[in-house]
Formats: sequence, structure tokens, C-alpha cells
Amino acid sequence: MLSFVLSVGIISSAKANWYFGEWEELTNINLNQLKNHPDLALIAVLKASGYQQLDQIENCRKCIEIAKSLECDPKLISTLLIAGLQNSFGKIAAIQGRTEKARQYFSDSVSIGNSGRAVSIAAHARSVKQLASLGLIPEVEKLIEIENRDTHSLDSEQLEKSRINYEAVKAFAISGGSYLADDTNEKPDNISLQEILSMGKDVDLVVAGMRHSGSTALFNILRLILESLEIEFESGYSEKTWLRQSRRNTKLRLIKTHEIRDDLIFGQAIIISTVRDLRDTVASAARRKFKQYQQLGAVEYAKFNRSLHEMWNLQAHYTFNYEQFITEPDIAVSALLGFLGIQSVNIAKLLAELNSLPTDDWDKTLLSPTHVTDPKRLLSYTDTLSQDDAETITRQNYKWLLANGYV
Repeated sequence: MLSFVLSVGIISSAKANWYFGEWEELTNINLNQLKNHPDLALIAVLKASGYQQLDQIENCRKCIEIAKSLECDPKLISTLLIAGLQNSFGKIAAIQGRTEKARQYFSDSVSIGNSGRAVSIAAHARSVKQLASLGLIPEVEKLIEIENRDTHSLDSEQLEKSRINYEAVKAFAISGGSYLADDTNEKPDNISLQEILSMGKDVDLVVAGMRHSGSTALFNILRLILESLEIEFESGYSEKTWLRQSRRNTKLRLIKTHEIRDDLIFGQAIIISTVRDLRDTVASAARRKFKQYQQLGAVEYAKFNRSLHEMWNLQAHYTFNYEQFITEPDIAVSALLGFLGIQSVNIAKLLAELNSLPTDDWDKTLLSPTHVTDPKRLLSYTDTLSQDDAETITRQNYKWLLANGYV
């Protein structure tokens, strides 16, 4: 059963990489480790497509030969290679400033005989991905404008709402991914927070990620851990005035944030992000009557919140899973302690303190009386969102939900 799940997961991941133009991910697939995979021929062609887009023609040819040796359908090979040419034509058109033509080429490159909303979503994602990789940020914005024009009414207020969700994505693309963390391809298995502090370094422990995903709970877990270890630190939300001061009062600061803030001064950052089913984060915002949710609506707010997760997840050193924390809090906290290299904390006592935190001491806990919208943990997004909104969010964010284990 496990091998079947892994088999399906590999081909699904490879197809998703192809649809969304993630060429390097395709070329990183190790065919030698998949010798017994039932879809090895298709995976080899998809890998060839990746090499084709990276102009590694000899490697592309080798993968095609592997596919042919496995009796891959010649029509499939031709179709994928032609689709690759369409993608290249799209990039050329974009460089020439022909955005509408580029959009059509990208759409043709992912359609392969299919049609419908799923292809439209994939075409838009492919377009944005390819143009961003070329550094054509104005063209990315133009494509976004076209998408807004085609999928929303021309009512000026509605158009303005539809644009808001892209602000974080634009900031991410323009900044080139230069953030708080070191530029690494792999997340560390663990660190030693106390050892880092003993070296006299200024350290910022940053809780960052999507909204309504347990970030305040994580903030308080970390705060209680530091207090139990009698480590001196300052803590607070990113609006704190001391964050904008170059002079520090403590070597360690615990900071919670969501959006990128260029006006903040950070030290050496250890970034811990949070993740939760995107649909449940939207439902939580709805129950809380969150202002931004009321401005955007469910579907657009989902896009905004997903963009926050994708921004921070790229540089996070550790990801804290909300669902695991709710169902297995002791295991979730134990794993977090393991990552931080901390052993001398009473988890049961910590969880008891966490569950009894006051909601009238915001400066310390970041909790308000309306913060927890489902105290008995009985509700899900199906109880809160309309069926149409839930289905639309699922359809438009299926790849993200799949990658994070929510479908």
C-alpha cells in the first residue's frame, strides 16, 4: 500500500511540476531510483521537457531515448516536445512585449487537447512562473491585470478587491527572495538555540506565515519555552516600536509577523512558519469577521493567505503544523523542542499554561477575547463557507492542498 501511494505521489508531483513550469524540479528526478515505477516512461518524457526548457539538449535527448526504450507512445513524446516549443514561443513573445500573444502560447503549451477552468488556471500559473523567471515583473503584472479583466466584472470596486491579493506576490517577486534567512536549499534537521546564544550573537526567533494558522499559539509556545529556560528576551508583534530601533535591549527577540516589512530591523533570524488547511484559515477569518476577509471575500482571501504561506515557507527553517498541534499537541511541541535542541522542558506543564492564557493581556500573549473562533474545535470550513466558495477555493488551490496533504 505504501509503495502504491509513493508511486502515485511521484507521477502526480511530476505532472504538477510540468503544468506549473517547474523545470528544475523535473530535472532533479532520479530515474535510477524509479526503475520499477509503472509510469517511468512518462516520467522520463516529463524530465526531458524540463531539460528542453533549460536548453540542456543532450540531457533532453538521453531522457527521450530512455522513454523510447520503454516503448513510450511516440505521439505522447511529440506532443510534450511540441508543448515545450509553445512554451519557448511564449517566452520569446513576452520578451518582445507581446503579452497577449505570450498568454496564448502558454495556454496552448499546457492544454494538450484538454480545456476548461483547470487548464485556464494552469496556463495563468505557467505564465506567471515563466515571466517571473525571466525577471519580467511588469509583464507579470500585465498578465495579472488580464486575468482580473477576464474573471471579474468591470465594477471598479470589485476590480480593486481582485488586485489586493497579489500585493504579497508582487513584493516577493520584486525583492527576488532576499529575506531574513540564509539562502539554503534544505531546511536543517535541528539547531541549538542555546549554543547560538552562548556565542553572543543577536538572534531573532521569527514566527511568520499565513494568517489564522496557529501562529499565535506557536508564538506563546516559544515564549513559554524561553521563560521556563530563564532566557532573557523581548517579544511582541511586528508593530512593536523596538523592532524599528537599531539598538537592541536583549540578544534574543521573539517576533510574530505575517507580511514582509521593509521598515523592520532584524538580526540573525531563525524563521518558523505555520501551515493549516487553507480552507480552514479562510473559515476562521470569516467567523472572526476579519476586516481583510470582509473586504476581499472568501476566494480572494484564500489567494492572499496562500501567498503569505508561500513567501515565508521558502525561507522557513521549520514548519509547525496546526492540525498536528490540535490532534497531538505533545508530539507537535516535542518535535519543535527537538528542532531547537531543547530537552529540559516539561511539555505537559507547558500545554497546561498555554490552555489557560488570559485574553486581556495582548502585549504579552497577542491574544484577544475574539481570537479563538472555535474553542471546542468542532467546526471545519464546511460548516462556515458556502459550498460554492469551498469548491472554488479547493479548485483554485488544489496543487497547494495536495502538496501539503489536505486532499
